[in-house]
Amino acid sequence: VWVHTCDSIDSEFCGSNCADYSWMFWYPYTVGCDRRPNPFTPNADGKNEYAQFTFPDMGVKEGTIYIYDVHNVLVKQIDVPAGLSVSETLERARWDGTDTNGNKVPQGVYLYVIISEGEVVCEGTVTVAR
Repeated sequence: VWVHTCDSIDSEFCGSNCADYSWMFWYPYTVGCDRRPNPFTPNADGKNEYAQFTFPDMGVKEGTIYIYDVHNVLVKQIDVPAGLSVSETLERARWDGTDTNGNKVPQGVYLYVIISEGEVVCEGTVTVAR
């Protein structure tokens, strides 16, 4: 916000006094726990190619998304750093249906846990449909 202001003092006496003021407001990107779409279909058709995760204070606080199969085996770890732009943060918090080695995971239900500052902030399931 930028404001330019002047007083209305008698100009014959001492002239007008003017000043410029500026303020900057920053609102953190606030979201809750979510993943969309569910199910998602990473099949290279250009639609629903990834699951987008969100968590509280995302972008302000770093977080890690852990994705497990139904046998409790870690499939993928996604690190989401703090301090990035909203679009960069959202881009980092996506799962494309691949494992740590870049291989496509089988169709099915996967469990996810999101940890931020040492605490579990979100958990749930996400379904891969091929």
